[in-house]
Amino acid sequence: LNLNMPPRLPVREDIIDHTLDSPLTQVGLFVADTCGRAFAEAGVRFSVCYVSPALRCVQTACQLLRGAGQVGTFSCPHQWSQFTPPRRLSNGQLRGISHSRIGFAEL
Repeated sequence: LNLNMPPRLPVREDIIDHTLDSPLTQVGLFVADTCGRAFAEAGVRFSVCYVSPALRCVQTACQLLRGAGQVGTFSCPHQWSQFTPPRRLSNGQLRGISHSRIGFAEL
């Protein structure tokens, strides 16, 4: 186990996409979970979570909501990604690597 690396990489069309749109590390997942637990202890409740379509951003939001014990709907504004070089994961791919109880929607 290397905490600077994810345990596995999602399937991508081109290996270079991992460089341009990298996944969150194990440490990043731990920090997001810890923040989610802190939100829960403070009584913070989420109804919607808007997140960038970048993989590490989606993973951070998913883990934060898991840590908070909440389920949210992610609105991934794909129009943002047309101005950045990496190819983003599709909604179907995002569903495949996250908990199925969390929904993804385009703005």
